[in-house]
Amino acid sequence: MEQGAKIIQNKTTEKLMITLTGRIGSNPDDQGTPVEESVDVNESKKIVYGNDQNPYLNEMQIEMKAKGEDYIRLSLRVLETGSPVDSLFNNNTALIITEAPFSFSVEGGN
Repeated sequence: MEQGAKIIQNKTTEKLMITLTGRIGSNPDDQGTPVEESVDVNESKKIVYGNDQNPYLNEMQIEMKAKGEDYIRLSLRVLETGSPVDSLFNNNTALIITEAPFSFSVEGGN
């Protein structure tokens, strides 16, 4: 897997809008440019958000318009290197998204 990219797996019942933002260097306060992609139901999609010089994922936003008028948004952001979110983002090549009541669950995989 190339540096600065993740495989996003959509295991929900609806299409997701995913926004990934890389980190410039190693400081979580230095955000890169957000990259937005849609990921269909049961799709695995590679999203490139960085490069070899800036390989770290710093933030992920997940959005879904559910059946009816419900709209769900979850945002995860690294505030400190070595945190659980930093480990989830940067120790896995894939991020698997499933539904939880009015939210999402995100797990890592390689």
